[in-house]
Amino acid sequence: MLGPLLFLWLSVSAYRQVVRQPDFGAHLERLGDALSGPRAWMLPVVVALVFVNWAVETLKWQVLMDRVHAMGFPTAFRAVLAGLAFSLGTPNRVGEFGGRMLFLPEGSRGRSIGPTLFAGFSQLMVTLMMGSAGLAVLGERFREAGGAWVDALQSIVLLCILLGSILFLRPDLFTGLFTRLPGGRRLEPYAAVVGGLPAGDKARVLLLSVVRFIVFGIQYCLMLRYMAVGIGWWEGFWAVAVFYLAMTLMPTVALLELGFRWQFSLLVFGVFTDNLLGVYVAATGIWMLNLLLPAAAGGLLSIGVKPFGQGSGEEAVGGDEGDAGSTRAKL
Repeated sequence: MLGPLLFLWLSVSAYRQVVRQPDFGAHLERLGDALSGPRAWMLPVVVALVFVNWAVETLKWQVLMDRVHAMGFPTAFRAVLAGLAFSLGTPNRVGEFGGRMLFLPEGSRGRSIGPTLFAGFSQLMVTLMMGSAGLAVLGERFREAGGAWVDALQSIVLLCILLGSILFLRPDLFTGLFTRLPGGRRLEPYAAVVGGLPAGDKARVLLLSVVRFIVFGIQYCLMLRYMAVGIGWWEGFWAVAVFYLAMTLMPTVALLELGFRWQFSLLVFGVFTDNLLGVYVAATGIWMLNLLLPAAAGGLLSIGVKPFGQGSGEEAVGGDEGDAGSTRAKL
């Protein structure tokens, strides 16, 4: 009951901030002009970047899964979207591995948990680093707007980056945490998949995480410009980095995430524009395009997949075009 009430309170609060802004009518008229005006080309590009975003995530997962069970891009892409569908009801979308493992043979499913978590961990590290850089670049603007929280947040983020870097560079320490849990010894063979990750693979995973962050940074900036928010590319990109940092540090489930997105987007982007309506619509559009629609597609793609299918290869999930060699070549 608390979740729906919190979402309702956040929604009403964001709505009041938007409708009370100066020149609300002018911003509403400008929003209507977006569909047929000179900015109309931006929306198809934003939509196309949804595929690029999740394609890069798929390539990253393929790099890690090569040590467990190599698969071609089509099956890996389906698995990633299915994982997104399964994650909607879990805090910070940590339940992705549940959907992804459906597309693996039984002998590889348990061993896929470590690589899937490490893929998310690498993206978290990039978000922390880019968000910290955003705080450094835009910190003065936030302080001028009353953002006394900037320095405290920056200190927390830098500490997280330090600790996270140790775990990223030494995945054996990361996996060692699992073995110390009650009954963790049974997880040791699965955790070892990440513990022995070669330096070259870690570098590729980190690079792909950076590329993915840049993709949805550009995507969000395009959506803001499409909504005539009036934020420049430089400030817009780093504001997006700070926004995603805030979203990452706030534990929530995806189905309740939209309310927090509204509040954080108004807090961060409202420093640079008075078009809060455009900010509000952009945040909603990005959430629907990047999360809700791909998750719906993932749910459809997982129909017919046998959760306890037999077999030692991809036949358990309907076949695949790739093998171990072609999986690496596609990267």
